[in-house]
Amino acid sequence: CGAHSPQIRHDASSKLFQQPLPIASRRSNIAEGITLKSALSTADHTDGGYDSDDTQEEEIPAGMEENNSQAGAQYMHALEVEKQAELTWLSEPYICDCLFGGGKDGWKIFFVRSICVPPSRFR
Repeated sequence: CGAHSPQIRHDASSKLFQQPLPIASRRSNIAEGITLKSALSTADHTDGGYDSDDTQEEEIPAGMEENNSQAGAQYMHALEVEKQAELTWLSEPYICDCLFGGGKDGWKIFFVRSICVPPSRFR
């Protein structure tokens, strides 16, 4: 779609953070009329080709540093990451199936909804 996407970094093994867009990329998106939205805000959207990212519209402060990697990093909730994976799988099923397998609902292999835990032996 021609949009600039924010980078995503992982902290430890389960936390994901979305980095803010650099000023030049943000200006390019604004010039193209592209707004980036949360994947969860499009939960009722049925179009499989919809691509979204989670950012908030905000004013660019004067003198904002582009190379400050920690400033403005936004935590991505597990449900947001899951919905983003689902939307990616729906918009590019052939590529995702070739890379990861799993068929139509292949994105579900990356997420666990429940974990069976046996009772403690010592009660």
